[in-house]
Amino acid sequence: EIGWRPRLEALLWPPIEGSANSVAMSQASGAGRSWCTEVFMPYHRNIEGGYPLNPSGHDVPLADFGAFYMRDGGTLWAFYDEVLDRRIPKEGDNFVFATALGQDSSRAYRRQLLQYLERANDITNVFFPPGAEGPQVQFDARILPSPRVATQEVCLGGECVEYHNGPERWHRFTWPGESPEAGASLEIRGADGIHERLEQTGEWGLFRLLEQGTVTSQSRGNRVFTQTWRLRDHKVDVHIEIRPVRGDAPFFGIAGRERNPVFLQPLRATQADPPREIVSGRSTCRGS
Repeated sequence: EIGWRPRLEALLWPPIEGSANSVAMSQASGAGRSWCTEVFMPYHRNIEGGYPLNPSGHDVPLADFGAFYMRDGGTLWAFYDEVLDRRIPKEGDNFVFATALGQDSSRAYRRQLLQYLERANDITNVFFPPGAEGPQVQFDARILPSPRVATQEVCLGGECVEYHNGPERWHRFTWPGESPEAGASLEIRGADGIHERLEQTGEWGLFRLLEQGTVTSQSRGNRVFTQTWRLRDHKVDVHIEIRPVRGDAPFFGIAGRERNPVFLQPLRATQADPPREIVSGRSTCRGS
């Protein structure tokens, strides 16, 4: 009986394997077409090329950003839960190709899909804290004294804090704040007629304002960082320390993920845009 087993497997396995591959490719093609209409095209219309993913792009409406990346009910993860979860399950922070009948989903799906899902998962993790109903980032800010500067005022979403060179204190901010369209601003007054206001309006104003400055120091793990703005007309530097409440924050991404992360790492990394095609060797997305 044992002597027949290898011959029997050699006769029976190829048709079974071929049938499994055919079914897998058929299912993947259907998933690819749905991906195109339900995920890729909405992203292409509403988010692609916009800020904060593109530093020079137009502001992506926060409502569109939330509708796409929200963990519960968002466009991307609703599609994943319904269509991809069984084929590309999540293991920890990684996504892997499932195996069935000895064949893994990598024969049906492109590897770029794994990379994209991991990037998108990072974006969702840093912008959507547990229990949040929309994008939200909490952080503490501490304004540092600067020579020749008498007062500094920081505003975010309609909430303002003034600093008069007294004791340095942390102040809790929540982005996008009560008035998201107000954006963020930094106003400085001091000796010799110093008066300058840096302002970025709109829902993403905080991040645009931070990008006007330069990161001048970071703690290990990027937990706390100092942002510095140079007032060129007055040759004065102003500094604010920022400490995210959560370790995973959009400023530098998931803690420990990258050795030298750039600012807004999850959004600026490669593979942050969804691939147009997700099926191996096939073109299923024919939209514009």
